[in-house]
Amino acid sequence: MVRDRVFAIVVLLFTSVMLWETMSVPGPTSWQPYGSNFSPASFW
Repeated sequence: MVRDRVFAIVVLLFTSVMLWETMSVPGPTSWQPYGSNFSPASFW
C-alpha cells in the first residue's frame, strides 16, 4: 500500500513538473540550455 502511494505521488510530481516546464518554456528549442537529460527527445 505504501509503495503504491509513493509511486503515485512520484508520478504526479513528475507529470506536474513536466506540464509546468512545458507551459513555462516557449518552444522546444528552449529545452537545450537545460541539458539533454530534460529534453523531450530523451523520453521518446
